[in-house]
Amino acid sequence: LKNAISPKEIVKKSKLNDTLRLLFIGRLEKQKSVATLLKAIAILNKKQLKKTFELTIVGDGSLRNQLEALSQKLKINHLITFKGEQKNVDPYYSASDIFILPSVFEGFGIVIIEAFRAKVAVIASNIEGRAELINNGDNGLLFEVENEKSLANKIELLIIDNKKREALIANGYKTFTTDYHIDTYVKKLTNLYLNAYNQNNR
Repeated sequence: LKNAISPKEIVKKSKLNDTLRLLFIGRLEKQKSVATLLKAIAILNKKQLKKTFELTIVGDGSLRNQLEALSQKLKINHLITFKGEQKNVDPYYSASDIFILPSVFEGFGIVIIEAFRAKVAVIASNIEGRAELINNGDNGLLFEVENEKSLANKIELLIIDNKKREALIANGYKTFTTDYHIDTYVKKLTNLYLNAYNQNNR
């Protein structure tokens, strides 16, 4: 059976302006490849897009100082906010439009399911295990691992194409309710036990 999370509703915060809000949640360690994300932001910053955007990084780790220094070196520190480790990440999902997970390797990736539940568009690296969660172009976008140009292109698409972003959000939420909602999990688990019981008692 698939993993599941609770169905709690995360109310989206109203916007004060048209700035697109990007989000990363995770440990600031090598496997998360946050440097790739920062380099992608630098590429977008040079393009001078008509829409403004900003990135919030939630999490801490051994690379935090290095990543903060990289954001300054890339001259994008005005677009990046490092929030450190947070016990309650729901407000960050609530305030965001696009969730990005650039990991080089990853387990199940529960944060993707949380983003689906929070109705946030998802962009993730194309690594083993993601195919179970993301159907590229349907409920999320996948980019080539450690390729900042590929990631920048995916982010740009969702920044400028509101309809595409909204479609990903709708399909991502549908994925959550269909496959990863705790009630769905309980029903499937119950049916599994009932079927096993019935077979053993024939």
